[in-house]
Order: sequence, then C-alpha cells, then structure tokens
Amino acid sequence: MVIREFNEADRPQTQALLRQHTTMGQDEIGQLLSEGQRLVALQDGAVCGLATLTEGLPGFYAFVDLVSPTLRRQGIGHALWRRSIAALPADAQMICCACPTQNTDDQAFLKARGFAAWFSEELMHYSGSRLPDPQLTVRPYSDTDFDNWARLINEGFYPLRKENDVRPHIIFDVNDPATRQRLLSSNDEKLLFYDGDQLVGLAGLIGSEIDPITVPSNQRRKGYARQILAYCTNRILDRGISPVTLGVVTQNIISRKLYESMGYRVVGKLDWFRLLLNQD
Repeated sequence: MVIREFNEADRPQTQALLRQHTTMGQDEIGQLLSEGQRLVALQDGAVCGLATLTEGLPGFYAFVDLVSPTLRRQGIGHALWRRSIAALPADAQMICCACPTQNTDDQAFLKARGFAAWFSEELMHYSGSRLPDPQLTVRPYSDTDFDNWARLINEGFYPLRKENDVRPHIIFDVNDPATRQRLLSSNDEKLLFYDGDQLVGLAGLIGSEIDPITVPSNQRRKGYARQILAYCTNRILDRGISPVTLGVVTQNIISRKLYESMGYRVVGKLDWFRLLLNQD
C-alpha cells in the first residue's frame, strides 16, 4: 500500500470511490478534489482510499477520510490520518469531520483519535420542477456589500453557532481586511435580495448547494425566505443541475419545515465531530 499526494490522473478513480460510498454530488466532489491537502492510498496501483484536509475560516479545517469498504480495518485510514495531520500548521485550532449517522464504525474511528460529537445536520434534496418566480430584485455581491453581508450572516447564524459551540461564534470580523478579501475571492456565488430599496436577505450558491440563506431579523415572517429559496432553487435547476441540495442543523425546525413545504425532502443525516487543538 502506497500513500502519496493526489494528482489529476487519480481523479476518475477517486471520483468513483466518492460517488459509490458517499452522498456527495458531482459538484461537491469536484470542489473537494480541487482544494487543500489531498492524499490518496493505492493498493496494486488502484486508488483505495482518500484523505483531504481543507481550511475554511483561518485555523479551522474540514477532514475527509475514506477507504474502500473491502480494505477497511487494515490500517489504511489511520495511515491517511497520520499523514494528513503531520501537515497541519502549529496554530491550527480545530479539525471537523462529518459521518452519516448510521456509520458507527466511522464514528468510532474518529472518537479513537480524540474527536468528540458536536452537532447533527439533515441533508435535503429538491428534485421537482421550477418554483414560482419571486418578485424581488436580485444582484450579485460586490465589495461595497461587505458590511451588510457580514452583519446579516453574523446576526442570522450567531444563535445556532452559539448553541452548538460552532467557533468562531461570530463568523465575520468586519475590521479584518483578510476576511473581506476572502469573501471576494471565494468561488461561491453570493446574491443579495431587495424589495424596493430594502435589503431583505442574502444567499450563497455553489454547484448544486444553497448555503447560506438568511433574512434580517426585522424582515422575518414576511415570506422573504420562501421567495429567496425559490429563486435559488430555480437558478440551480436552470443550469441543468438536479437535485438541488442544502443542509439544515437538526435544531432548526422552522427552516426545515419551510424547506419541506416547498418540496425539499430529507435524504440523510450527518453527525459532525470535532477535534479541538491548541486550547491551553
């Protein structure tokens, strides 16, 4: 068995491994194989395992470790893990990883390496036809929108992040130039929604996924979230992508009921685990 860095020649076999053994869509797989540290394990020249370590917010990393089921319990996952964490910078603060709720072996693997259970997320898909078009003005994000974008995201997600101790609780530091630049350079599509001159919400799209979606606190219960979700769903469908995907934290019952009322269905559940670093 050989572990080495991923290269483009590995893409077809690695994509097949991910399609067969995860719920990831093609766009999500493409993004995973294009960012951060990527390692593959090979047995007799064939890809049998993959590990990725991708930085989101500074110091916070998402980890994926996948081994072909027929070759598990042979130390391949552990070898990928050891090689992955060896490359972590000294100031890394956290590693997180998601497992399908039913995959108790994967959860035991993470717990044995110091990960603790964190929170749960329901995966939702929409596979229907176009929804009624909303009567809102939509425009793409620009640098002049940074203050509004940061304010709405911080306001909209602080309660759930605080409840689940998702760090940092406040996502965007409005005084940090690097945060501003990171928003401009990210490869997701960011949209702002207006009713007349009033900003009534925002949303992000990447591939088949809608994330995030939020409405200012003083504009809630007016139907804006429904209109924004309809617009985003249609925009993805119009690109020939189906199903449209999103995730909702288990405690966020109000949002899940809204999504279900518009035709989204729960297709799976993920349990998130985290390993805190440098906590002294």
